[in-house]
Amino acid sequence: VDGIDPYNWNAMAEPIPGPLTELMAEKARQLGVWLSPGSMLEKPEEGEVPYNSALLFSPEGEIVLKYRKTYIPYPLEPSRPGNEFPVFEIPGVAKVGFMICSDGHAPEVARNLMFNGAEVILKPTLQPHWIGGLDNLTPFTQVRAAENQLYVVNVNHAVPVGMGHSSVADPEGRIVKELGEGEMWTMAPLNLDEVKRCREVG
Repeated sequence: VDGIDPYNWNAMAEPIPGPLTELMAEKARQLGVWLSPGSMLEKPEEGEVPYNSALLFSPEGEIVLKYRKTYIPYPLEPSRPGNEFPVFEIPGVAKVGFMICSDGHAPEVARNLMFNGAEVILKPTLQPHWIGGLDNLTPFTQVRAAENQLYVVNVNHAVPVGMGHSSVADPEGRIVKELGEGEMWTMAPLNLDEVKRCREVG
């Protein structure tokens, strides 16, 4: 989705699984990777109002994790809220969960994910400058990481739709990687021993 379009919100929703998820599943299979392609509008089985859902695909193209956004910024985003905080263990890697955008502005989502075992939170985001700028985006990433002693990987939409500045915060709230405003990519190694150390000794 290229931005927020509340007027056509319901019409943009697709079922899960559906055409868009099959496209993403094929890409995961083609590349042989764990794939988290952001969030999408999920058409519900009942009613018209969609969920804002994030997915994790396995290298075999299976949907292994689905999270439905909990904290909805009405009226900007006319989604229905989810109420579950699932975590999936990528074998030999980490236990991961999702937050979506404004979920990061309240402590409950990250805290529930931590209690459910998360060591890494993936956070697809669409936050423009007018929502507090860097004085809002980066500190919330750091706080959610530090208060739950885990990694937060905040991937924000590039300008002009979002404001960019995707970042990774470690379990002590330090920014270990941050990008600029435009479309770009990076690699950020996550040391899961740091999660264990912080939780054991503070």
